[in-house]
Amino acid sequence: MRTPLNSIINHLEVALEEVLDERARQHLQRSLQASKSLVFQVNDLLNLTEAEESDFDVHEDNVDLKNMIVEVIASFKSGSSREHLEIELIADEAVPTIVRTDPSMLRQVISNLLTNAIEHSKERPVCIQRKQSFFLLPAS
Repeated sequence: MRTPLNSIINHLEVALEEVLDERARQHLQRSLQASKSLVFQVNDLLNLTEAEESDFDVHEDNVDLKNMIVEVIASFKSGSSREHLEIELIADEAVPTIVRTDPSMLRQVISNLLTNAIEHSKERPVCIQRKQSFFLLPAS
């Protein structure tokens, strides 16, 4: 739910960078403000539902981390309205290739981080660094 909303916010911000008449600019600004408010409400709602689902199932599997990140990057590049969007992956070779995790949750986390990075990057390139960390353990 968050990712599509963040995408809408991104598109509204890009649209506001264009030359617009004052009335269109006001409509887009109001839509942007409403979308940002909706993100906060969705976050609160999702946090409440997560707290209620204390016995949810986590599906763990072996995941090729680099391939997953590359796939997420490709989906953002193809769906972006910013033709000049530059996303770079810098991989630390110390990071295991295969990790054991919940693939859908990890993909969502990567997507959310990338959405936020793009939203706040303005015209700068977005850089993803895959580094060794305490929570990325090789699959056993």
